[in-house]
Amino acid sequence: MKAIPMHKETIYPARILIPILFLITVHSFFMNGFYNIHPYNNVGTYYASVLSHIDPSLFKNSIFVQAIERNGLRLSAFFDIFPYLSNICSFETFTVVQGFASTFFTIAGIYMLTVVFFKNSTAGCIAGLLYTVQLNNWTLGSPAPYLNFFHHGLPYTYPLMVWSLVFFFRKQYAIAVLLAGISWNFHPMCTAFLLIAYLFYLILNFKEFSFSKILSYLGIFIISAFPTTLKAISHMSSSSGVGQLWFKGVLWNAAYTCYPSSWPLNWICRALFFFILFLLCLTQIQDKRLKQKLIIFIIAVIGMCAVGTVFADVYPIPLVIKISFWRSTFIYLILALPCIAYTLYVLSTQAPVKCFFTIVFLTFLTGYLSQFNAYYFPFLLLPLGYALFEKQLLSKYKLPLYTFALILFCSLAIPICLQSIIRTIPFLVIAAVLFILSYTILTNYLQNQLGFRFSKQILLVFICITLFDVTAYYSQGTAKFFSYGNILGKTDPWVDFQIHSKKISDKNDLFIVPPYLNDFSVYSHRATLSDWAEGANILYLDNQFAEEWFERMNDLGWTERFNAREGFSKLSTKAIIKAANKYGARFVITEKPKTFSLPILYENSKYVLYQIR
Repeated sequence: MKAIPMHKETIYPARILIPILFLITVHSFFMNGFYNIHPYNNVGTYYASVLSHIDPSLFKNSIFVQAIERNGLRLSAFFDIFPYLSNICSFETFTVVQGFASTFFTIAGIYMLTVVFFKNSTAGCIAGLLYTVQLNNWTLGSPAPYLNFFHHGLPYTYPLMVWSLVFFFRKQYAIAVLLAGISWNFHPMCTAFLLIAYLFYLILNFKEFSFSKILSYLGIFIISAFPTTLKAISHMSSSSGVGQLWFKGVLWNAAYTCYPSSWPLNWICRALFFFILFLLCLTQIQDKRLKQKLIIFIIAVIGMCAVGTVFADVYPIPLVIKISFWRSTFIYLILALPCIAYTLYVLSTQAPVKCFFTIVFLTFLTGYLSQFNAYYFPFLLLPLGYALFEKQLLSKYKLPLYTFALILFCSLAIPICLQSIIRTIPFLVIAAVLFILSYTILTNYLQNQLGFRFSKQILLVFICITLFDVTAYYSQGTAKFFSYGNILGKTDPWVDFQIHSKKISDKNDLFIVPPYLNDFSVYSHRATLSDWAEGANILYLDNQFAEEWFERMNDLGWTERFNAREGFSKLSTKAIIKAANKYGARFVITEKPKTFSLPILYENSKYVLYQIR
C-alpha cells in the first residue's frame, strides 16, 4: 500500500499568515454563530453562580447555586477572574471578545499543528476551516470542540491544549507541560485527558527522557497548576456523597457524555465514519515516526473511552462517571484535523475532478449546508478510498482512467436521489455545487498561468469563501447570533421575559419555569425552582442536590426521562399552585399554548407570566 507522496513544502510568511488566520476566524465566527446563552443550550447555567459570587445577596433560594457552593464546583480560575473583569466591561462584550479570541488561538494552534506535521501552510488553513460546531457530531462523548461556553473555562483550556500539543510534537516538552499546567487552572478534567495521553507516550518511550528531565517537567506542571489543584482535590472528594438518585439524574440529563449504552445508533455511525476517514488519512502519512506518535495518542484516547464505558455502563464508579472519559475524544479530533486536511489538500492538486470532490467533502465535513445529511458520509468515503489507492487498483485491475469520476458521480447521485424522494432539493444545494465546480475550474486554470501571484490566489479564495458564507447564511433560514439579548436585531422572547421579570420582582423571589427550558437567571437575576440544565450538573454535584432536584421536577410533572415537556403541559392550575406554595414561588411562566387559570402579569409572542394567588 503506497502512501501519498509528501507535497511541496509551503510555509506562509507571517505578514500573510496572520491576516489569513484572522479571516478564517471571522469566517468561522460568522458561519458557526455566537450565543452566550440560548433557551435550549445550557451554556449559561453557571452564570447564576458567577452572579452570586459578585453579589452574595442573589440566588440564596436556588438549590443549584447552593449545591455549587457546598460542593466547591467553582474550580476554574475564570470564576476568580470574572468578578474583576465585570467592573471593566459588560458581560455581553466580554463574552464576544473572549469567544473570538479563543476561536482565533485555537484555529492558529490547529494550523501550527498541521505545519509541524506536514510543513504545509495551505493544509493548515484547510484544517482551520474544518474547526466547526459540526465536529461534535463526528465523535462521541460530546467534547464540545467548538463552543460558546463563556463561563466554563474551556475557551481558555482548549487553545492551551492545542498549543501544548504543538510544542509536544516539536519535542519542546517543557513548554508543552507548562501550557498544560496553565490549562489545568481553567478546566482540570479536560487537561487531565491530555496529561494521561502524555503519560502513555512517556511509558512507551521512556528511554527518550532522562530521569532529571521527567522530574523537571513534573515540577513545571505542579508549579503552574498549583492554584487550582487543591480546589480540584476538594471537589473530587465529594464523589462519596452519591446514591441511586444521583445515578438516575446523570442518566436523565447527562447520558450523552458518559453512558455509551444510551447513545442512538446514528450517533455511533456518524462517529464511526469519521474515524474511518481518519484511519484512511493516517495510512497516507509517510513519516513513520509521526505516524507512530499519532497512533500512541489515539490508543491512549481509546483506552480512556474504554475505561469510561466499563466503569459507567458495566461497573458504575461515581468518580469515573464524573470525569467523563469520553470527552477525551477532543484530543483525537484535534489530531485528526491536520491529517484529514493534508490528505484532501494533496488530493485536490492531482486533477480538477479530484479538486471538485475535495471541496465537496470539505463542505460536507463543516456541516454548513444542512442539506448534506450525515448519510452522505459513506457515499463520500467510497470515492476517497478509491482515490487514495487508485494507482494500486489501476495496475492490478486495469480500470479505465475515468473510473474515479464515475464513482464520484454515482456516490453523489445516490444520496441526492434519496433526498429528492424525501423532499425537493433546495436551490442552495444546486447553487453550491455549481459554485464549487466553477471555483475548481477557475483555480486550476489560474494555477497554471505564469505570473499569477500567490496574493491574488488568496484574494480569489477569500472572495469565494465570502460568497459561500453569505449565500449559505441567508438561505439556511437560521439565526445563529445571539448577543445582548438579540437575534438579528430583535429581542429574544425568552430574554424579554427575563428582563421584565427582573423589573417586577425582588431578589429573593422564586420563579417556576417549564423544566425543559433553562438559563432564565442570566438576565433576570432570579432563582427558579430548577430546570433540566441545572439537573445536568448532577454529574458534578451530590446526592442531596439530586434528591431536591427530583422532588421539584416530579412536582412539575417531569416523572419520566423524556416527558419533561409533556408532563408540564398536563399540569392543572391546582397542581401548579400546590407546587408554588410548597416551595414559596411567587411567579409561574408557561410557553404558549400552555395556560393556567391565574392572573396574567405579562405576555409576549411566546411566553406568559402568571402570579400565584
